[in-house]
Amino acid sequence: MQMSWILENAAMILEIARPLWTEYRFSGGYDSTKYPEDVYQALLRPSQIDNPWIRKSLIWKYGKWPSHNQGSTIPGTQEAAIRKFTNSLELLSSLKVRDDPSLCQQVLGHLPIISSIFLSHLLFPNFWAIVDQHTVRFLHWLRLQLEDYRVQTFSPWDLSRELNDLESLLANEFNTTIREIDKFMMTLGKRLKRTVDVSVFKNRERSLVNKMHLKGIDWVIYFPATGNQGRPILNYGVAYRDRVAKKTQPGRRINLRDVLAQAPIRDGYPHWIGLFLDASGRGVNWAPAYIECRIVRSEAEFVDWITEIEED
Repeated sequence: MQMSWILENAAMILEIARPLWTEYRFSGGYDSTKYPEDVYQALLRPSQIDNPWIRKSLIWKYGKWPSHNQGSTIPGTQEAAIRKFTNSLELLSSLKVRDDPSLCQQVLGHLPIISSIFLSHLLFPNFWAIVDQHTVRFLHWLRLQLEDYRVQTFSPWDLSRELNDLESLLANEFNTTIREIDKFMMTLGKRLKRTVDVSVFKNRERSLVNKMHLKGIDWVIYFPATGNQGRPILNYGVAYRDRVAKKTQPGRRINLRDVLAQAPIRDGYPHWIGLFLDASGRGVNWAPAYIECRIVRSEAEFVDWITEIEED
């Protein structure tokens, strides 16, 4: 088996990560209110798989635990995802009985991927890592420090295993838990999202923004990392690319409201949409490295998802 790039570059990775870890230990920044640790620990390695466990686990993953605790409803897309898993209770139960983490991708492969990986993580935390847009951003940034990296097309399941390798390396070196490293990477990845010019990061000049690919019509919507603070979601200044017609917005940016009003988007629901941070190749060889993919059935669902990303 080929050695992973993490093991090949362990010494350099530790050199880069060590000062960031020292800073993190003193400055913190992880949102323990949104993701309460006691709830996570109670869900970890469950003695029994049942529908209440599925529901609580996914509400925590979606960052909705505080509002749920106060009696608020969660977005319809997330409720729909929870139903898919509660309707597949026997599959999750079988994974626990068989006690083989390598089966998770095969057994849960037809269900929403990021949620499947999270439930797999709770069942087998030393095998599957949590896949989150911020930890993936940090993972990609770290690799850019080591080489002129062009992101390959990983499935989120592959990313989970890669994140697990990285978290294990850092946890061992810094004498801490994998869970604490996950929080560290999420915090650092979030900082990369908020500003490109954080002085502690020696990243090459590049734009670190979220991108959303409407697969059926092959459109990409680009969300700049800065400039939209305080704006309503529909008033966000964004860019787009119709990859089929090779057409972009007039001017540098356009309001998201006007992009969503374009006929191919407006009249094309439901859309199969992939969230990604980077891609490799050009033309027919263009390949995004998706973090998450969802079926979005309306503009309201699309805005709910974007809001979820922005609040994370």
